[in-house]
Amino acid sequence: MPKAGTLRSYLAELVVVFVGVALAIAVDNLREARNDRTVGDQYLSAFRQDLTADLKMFQTLMRDRRVQNGLRLMVVNLDSDRESLLPPAQNGNTQVVQLLRQIPAK
Repeated sequence: MPKAGTLRSYLAELVVVFVGVALAIAVDNLREARNDRTVGDQYLSAFRQDLTADLKMFQTLMRDRRVQNGLRLMVVNLDSDRESLLPPAQNGNTQVVQLLRQIPAK
């Protein structure tokens, strides 16, 4: 049978090892949580930058689309008013007017 003193020293060593392992696990968990927060913050920052860039691109596309629609309306209006915009066939420009009338309207 082991002596009582050695049993106590074994138990004391076991408690020290257990506390040491528990502390190491706790410190590792804290470090992991901090790293996870840092990575999460980086992802959120990159996501925010992507959304900002996408919003600017969308606004640019919408502005360009409005300009294109405006130009398209101008072309439609010009096509409908085409005959009224042609100069009168006088003063020797009858050939120009005839050529302009031959151009198909879009």
